[in-house]
Amino acid sequence: MGVGVTIPSRAHAVDALDDVERARFERHVTRCADCRAEVTSLCRGVPVVVDRLVEAAASVDLILFLGWLPQS
Repeated sequence: MGVGVTIPSRAHAVDALDDVERARFERHVTRCADCRAEVTSLCRGVPVVVDRLVEAAASVDLILFLGWLPQS
């Protein structure tokens, strides 16, 4: 059993591996249940993070539109 989320799993989940690394990792994942579960778990959280980022961006846009930020 794995001891935590690995860097390759995180990088794969956010599409940050180059083509060679991606191919190597994807071959590995076909044989490693721990890494497969890790990637699945990480990918489940991505929509939540994206939703939060969209909400935050909308809030910033509203603040800027209303001129609530002090001018420098």
